[in-house]
Amino acid sequence: MKVYSLDATPFEPVSHGAGLQKKVLIRGAVPPMKDFSRLLLAPGDAVFTHDHNATEVLYVVRGMFRCMVNGDSLSLKGGSALWWSRGSPTVSMTYRRRANCSILLCRRQVNNKGYL
Repeated sequence: MKVYSLDATPFEPVSHGAGLQKKVLIRGAVPPMKDFSRLLLAPGDAVFTHDHNATEVLYVVRGMFRCMVNGDSLSLKGGSALWWSRGSPTVSMTYRRRANCSILLCRRQVNNKGYL
């Protein structure tokens, strides 16, 4: 058992968002989970359109944001979850902040045969 703390976790840049940062609480310690992260979106923040090559679950802890998934507009609020699998047709997304928002992300780990 190991306890992870947001306070003790450093910020890291998000590759598909100018100036965005995340905290990766768990990385590679709990197979088949690749990582477990927290992303905070503040007023004016956006995540660039990008494709997901992993199975991923996104859970909105609090706040609300709007996203585009393959041309479909979705509004997610606290208590909502969204998931997609590797190769899913709904993997290209653009996030736009509607209000302060806290999001948890969990991605599945890669092995030599692809994603578990």
